[in-house]
Amino acid sequence: MEVVLLRLLLPPSLGRAKATARAELLATALASELGADASGEVAANYRELETRSLAGEAHLVWAPASLCARLEPTARAIYKSVRHGSSCYRSALISRRTATTRIEKLAGMRAAWVDSLSFGGYLLVAHHLRKNGVDPDRVFSTQVFYGSHPAALGAVLDGEADVAAITIPGSTEEDVRSALALHAGPKARELALVALTDAIPTDGFVLTSRIPEARAEAIAEVLFGKTRGRPSFLLAAMETEAFVRASPGEYAPLLEFLARK
Repeated sequence: MEVVLLRLLLPPSLGRAKATARAELLATALASELGADASGEVAANYRELETRSLAGEAHLVWAPASLCARLEPTARAIYKSVRHGSSCYRSALISRRTATTRIEKLAGMRAAWVDSLSFGGYLLVAHHLRKNGVDPDRVFSTQVFYGSHPAALGAVLDGEADVAAITIPGSTEEDVRSALALHAGPKARELALVALTDAIPTDGFVLTSRIPEARAEAIAEVLFGKTRGRPSFLLAAMETEAFVRASPGEYAPLLEFLARK
């Protein structure tokens, strides 16, 4: 495989320090596996991630569902993350355990979101609330975007906000506790579920159109080919059990969702 510089772009959803460490891990591993120089970078926010990805600045993108939907028409391939046996996820509205918050009691509360383009950290919960007759723009006294899941939960734990939204891999209580532990650590026990949304396709590893088609297939075989049992480093970095190739048009319904939001 010819040696070229492969540019990898990641979202900041895990928090700047953690995401940067993973970008470095992935770049090193990709260089080793693919026999090519690779660089990894974390976008400042979801808007920058989307802008740079759509502009063709990256060969490989770890993309949230919203960006997968926008990149899908031109992407060489998208490999969805599989967590807890599923390649779909939900969003959960979270409050402090002592607050015993309910959807019908959100008036005047302060909301902590991840990013305006984050499905798990904002869009799904906002849509769920509107379906249940609660308009976030009218009900909440403040809505602040904190840039990452840990930061949004941290705002609730620190008393800066009353509720936050985070991504949940499934619909069970164990799924909720696992996600809270991931982003809040030991303090997860202080948090409780308020509401859970419907499911959408997970985040994915996108091979963008910047990669020549023939080379994209070669890269996909190295990283995701079943015969080689790959890729342990990708599984660890993205905290996923497996990857499954997205079907053509699988993310398309999310574009309609984005247009209506």
